[in-house]
Amino acid sequence: MKNLFYLLVILCFMSCEKEKTSNFPGPKGLGLVLINGNGENLLNLETENSIDFDKVQNLYLIDGEYVPQYHGNLDHPKLCDIFDSEQQIGNFFGITLSEHFNEKGLSGTVIDWGNGDSDTIIATMNPETKLPYSEFWYNGVLMENLTKKIFSEGNDDYYYEIQKDY
Repeated sequence: MKNLFYLLVILCFMSCEKEKTSNFPGPKGLGLVLINGNGENLLNLETENSIDFDKVQNLYLIDGEYVPQYHGNLDHPKLCDIFDSEQQIGNFFGITLSEHFNEKGLSGTVIDWGNGDSDTIIATMNPETKLPYSEFWYNGVLMENLTKKIFSEGNDDYYYEIQKDY
């Protein structure tokens, strides 16, 4: 009887799947630093052709349509904002990614910069937790191949540097 118990315990452990570390949920949002051709941060008001946040829209792909996000009861009603930073990186744009995903587990978020330019972010999603994995495409290019990560001083936070031609 004792051997049967040990056999059942061993079978239970053998049948358990190891947790896949590659599916560890990534951030629910992204931090972006927009840099012009002169290396200046476009999120700083002093920069020529800087981003006017009042004109920015965050749109989520929901059932095949892009829907502008605005929730007046929240601290950041557009689910995005420009954050002041005293660090070397300057100001950064923080955005919450869409939790709406298609049958392939992909979510779509569009940033309309309000100046005729827009960018699309596609993220792989976990349908159970609705958290994105750490794989993102920015305008169709895997972000790891498009841009570099800028690490902030004193912690593990990072931001993606995006080059803009305005």
